[in-house]
Amino acid sequence: VGGSDPPAFQRAEKERMEKAAARDENDGGCGSLNQLNAGEKPCSEKGDGDYTEASDESVNLSDVDDSEVDDIFLTEEEKLLKTTVFNLENKDYFEKQAAKAFMASNASNADSPDYARKLVEASDEAVKKARKEKQQKRAEEAKNAPPPATVVEAVCRMLEKKRISGLINYDVLEELFDTSSPSPKRSKINTYMEGEDMEREEGTEHEDSDE
Repeated sequence: VGGSDPPAFQRAEKERMEKAAARDENDGGCGSLNQLNAGEKPCSEKGDGDYTEASDESVNLSDVDDSEVDDIFLTEEEKLLKTTVFNLENKDYFEKQAAKAFMASNASNADSPDYARKLVEASDEAVKKARKEKQQKRAEEAKNAPPPATVVEAVCRMLEKKRISGLINYDVLEELFDTSSPSPKRSKINTYMEGEDMEREEGTEHEDSDE
């Protein structure tokens, strides 16, 4: 306080400063700003320093064992298990959301020419894929199949390979190549030939008797 101020002002200012100092001491504060010396730090700086020290102490994990820190975090297997359980528990919700998204997509694209074209292309691709898989399966079966045991079986395989098996009557085909029992047509021929032989023999016998 300068000496040029009147004595009454000086006394009033001194009393005010003393009351302020007493109040700051009771409140635990840093005191009035008028009491700070040039070398003292403001209260806010001291507070910031104290908070920084406290913060440093709170994040200091040097005293904690590594095993205790590791137990806090999930392993990869635990993460996968937790995700799987979560998906199973919320399966209905996810399915409903996927169905809503699919319906919304179809509703917005149903009238689009590009959508119709893509749908046709996808259908064609599915048919071609199924046909190709079927052909590969047949080729693999034919490659691993044992040799045909009969002529009928060999012909059937050839017809299937030529893709005309749907036009063949396999019952008639078996009769044509069946060697165990003669066909009716072959039986008639044999009967006729046998009859001719018998008549020829009888004619020879008559000639011998006439002589």
